Amino acid sequence: MDKSWRDGIAFNALIHRIKPELIDMDIVHRNTPKVNLEQAFRLAKEHLHIRPLLDVEDMLRDKSDKRSVITYVSQFIRTLKHLRPIATCPMIDVHSLISWMEDTLNILRSSIAIPLYDQYQIYLSLRKQYFEHRNAYYSLREHASTLPESEWNQIETK
Repeated sequence: MDKSWRDGIAFNALIHRIKPELIDMDIVHRNTPKVNLEQAFRLAKEHLHIRPLLDVEDMLRDKSDKRSVITYVSQFIRTLKHLRPIATCPMIDVHSLISWMEDTLNILRSSIAIPLYDQYQIYLSLRKQYFEHRNAYYSLREHASTLPESEWNQIETK
């Protein structure tokens, strides 16, 4: 059995690919194999409704049946068919758009008590930025069904 299955990293990576908000892969790489396997099996059961076919202790002792691992992994593939497709657009665009929207909202909230001329200058600057970010928003809106739902909701509520 491949080491990445025995140490739980591959199982956690599968879950992270489907629902990235559930797992921090940096932490997974620092965890012990037992913690990784327990976490992966628990999250798969709770959030993806994948029943555990494997035993943590068997995986650690390399006594797991290769066919059982393949069967377990195939449940992830079946689950993927029922979930939203995984994002194909770059995540940096999503995060930069959200960041820009938050910055813009903060500027708008704080610019109420300043002179009218300064407000107009802020307006011109924000208008220019809007046109720069507009295409990214439309592109993301077009691919909204491929984004993690939490990220699209964050954009839509801004």
